[in-house]
Amino acid sequence: MNHFAGFDDLLLRSMLWEALWSAVQDEDLSPEDYLEFALKHVFAEKDQRLLSLVLSRIHVATTRYLRGAVQADFGQRTDSLLLRAVAGSAHDGGTRLMLLRRFIAMARSTEGLDVLAALVADESTPGGLELSRRDRWNALTRLMLLGDQRADDLLDLMTAIENGDEARRRIFMVECARGTQESKRRIFERFFNDPDLPERWVQDGAQVFFSSEQAGLTLEFLDEALDRLEWIKANRKIFFLAAWLDACVGTRLTRRAIEIVEDHLKRRQPQDIRNKLLVPFHHLQRTVAIREATL
Repeated sequence: MNHFAGFDDLLLRSMLWEALWSAVQDEDLSPEDYLEFALKHVFAEKDQRLLSLVLSRIHVATTRYLRGAVQADFGQRTDSLLLRAVAGSAHDGGTRLMLLRRFIAMARSTEGLDVLAALVADESTPGGLELSRRDRWNALTRLMLLGDQRADDLLDLMTAIENGDEARRRIFMVECARGTQESKRRIFERFFNDPDLPERWVQDGAQVFFSSEQAGLTLEFLDEALDRLEWIKANRKIFFLAAWLDACVGTRLTRRAIEIVEDHLKRRQPQDIRNKLLVPFHHLQRTVAIREATL
């Protein structure tokens, strides 16, 4: 880590980044130390794929492994550095656009949410980049997920200027992000009981519904989500089950979630379902171990 800046070969740098992330996963490197290192070095990377990968891991480390003031501090620093990189000249236009889209997916600070609200309202775009309607919808979904008070008014704004199937899908994603028990219950029931709801909408919506940012709010749905596994196997396409488990199990943060999954693993169930459940359960166990080690 002390000599990282001296390595110029892209393959070697990629391997070093991978080794550092593995060290976090194995509890040999704290999330805080990883984030300090990553925020110092990541924006020096010019390869767009590597840059995007490391930023996604910064997001995971901040969202799933940290909490409280430490999480808020790293979130604010990440938002500021991303915005600086988007507005700067160190990267080409395509990479800066990728960075802006990463910012939309990761923003959590007051400054970051203000930028997202301006993006949705089409008031300003960092770095003068041109965003699509999809980007604006993603920014709105992020605002709703984090409980920003401007989200409902901005939703009205977006629905007034766009209609059609794609707009309805985007509205559904925003509603999946709404942070109330009543809205969560309504959406969860639609996942299984609305025959007009496309399967792809459910698969994408589950990722938003069960987001780690609302893990406390959606924990009560975990048991029900696991009760539906055999129904899902019988009624959904082949890749849906793994995506559903990744959404509802892989995003959990607490030992209580481990207990709920362990209870289901003790029950009689088809071996292929059990095997698919064990994959996100392993990630959940690692997440809880890392979080408990940072206390």
